[in-house]
Amino acid sequence: MATAAYTVLHDSVRMKIIKWTITSTDVDGAPYPFSGRYPDKSLHVFGTFGSGGTLKGQGTNEITAPGNWYSLNDPQGNELSFTAAKIEQVLENSFLFRPYLSAGTGVTLTVLLCLKV
Repeated sequence: MATAAYTVLHDSVRMKIIKWTITSTDVDGAPYPFSGRYPDKSLHVFGTFGSGGTLKGQGTNEITAPGNWYSLNDPQGNELSFTAAKIEQVLENSFLFRPYLSAGTGVTLTVLLCLKV
């Protein structure tokens, strides 16, 4: 399966917005490095969830050849797992972030990661 590339939509001193388009054939997004200078993060997911579409926000602290990805959480400790369109704040500060489609067919989702100082 292919990995969906990300695009930087906005890049200023105080904020970045990163975009992935995730489909049933591109089940994960290219890892994006979080930065310690962006402690406030939110994840916005919308589009066609298709049949059983579940998108997760995942992170890892592995620098080279990351292979151990884990679900990140919102501030209440709930896993970042999207089955419908919404925006959630991201609690953890992992080294890398990626969106991951854990289930679904006929899925086309836009994933926006907002990083703010």
